[in-house]
Amino acid sequence: MNSVHSVAEKTTARRKRPLKVVKNTIIFWAVRAAMALLALLPLGVARGVFRAFGRVASWLPIRENAIARRNIAAAFPDLDDRAREEIYRDCYRQIGASAGEAVKIAMSGRKTTGLVSWAPGARETVEAVLADGTGFVWITGHVGNWELMAMFVAEQGYPVNTIAKESYDPRFTELIRRHREARGVHCIWKGDPNIKEKIIGVFLGGGMLGFLMDQDTKVPGVFADFFGREAFTPSMPAKIVAQAGIPVIAGFIHRQPDDTHVLSARRLDCTVPEGADPVLHLTTVFNAAIESEIRAHPSEWVWMHARWKTRPPKDQ
Repeated sequence: MNSVHSVAEKTTARRKRPLKVVKNTIIFWAVRAAMALLALLPLGVARGVFRAFGRVASWLPIRENAIARRNIAAAFPDLDDRAREEIYRDCYRQIGASAGEAVKIAMSGRKTTGLVSWAPGARETVEAVLADGTGFVWITGHVGNWELMAMFVAEQGYPVNTIAKESYDPRFTELIRRHREARGVHCIWKGDPNIKEKIIGVFLGGGMLGFLMDQDTKVPGVFADFFGREAFTPSMPAKIVAQAGIPVIAGFIHRQPDDTHVLSARRLDCTVPEGADPVLHLTTVFNAAIESEIRAHPSEWVWMHARWKTRPPKDQ
């Protein structure tokens, strides 16, 4: 009986595979067409169109929207329902606007000059760390227009490298790689068998390695505090810093009322107290830096991400 079920399951899987290929192909070419059309629009129009898309998305009865509302309520228990709803709605508008900007600039080849600027002291912080010649780790999160931030830093002449996860579709992975590298942003893919050697090469060359480490993903990690709750957090940045003594900068980008952006950067204190677990302590420090930025700019984070989906064994 089991063998019959097994054969039936395999047959169903074989039937689904071509359908999945067709679906992924349609999605890929639809995205390519949308990107090509977006490149023809003025930046302000592209931003406005995608901001409207974000507004519409916030009204849809989908799982991600319920997650966003729950996350906002848990993170800001002292806010009333009206204030939480404003964060929720503006979050989608901000994400839409950022997507429109990032795609438009990537497709058109336009520079970020005039759109992004350094916060007071931010560039000096980067210069001071690079002067040591050891390279550094750049900690950030999905806050503000993070793609624009990477483009801007690369345009300023700094060696930008990021750890990135491959897409479910290799064509999207190649599309992302091509557009990022055209702007001077070099990707080190998580599935690369030579990832360790490439990371070492970044630091030997005195470069910077960026980590978006504010999501619960299927990578090695630890449970560290984030908004008062234990959150499963990637541990690679902390392991690198703990083992190599690499300096760390927390860098973030925030939208201004006129739709320009300001990039801040500050060096983090990575001293590990005696007797503390270095990876857990450093991960907690990094999470705290990200959390402080989100609290200051709550509408600029991706609240629809299931940040606390993985629970520690004691909670299961």
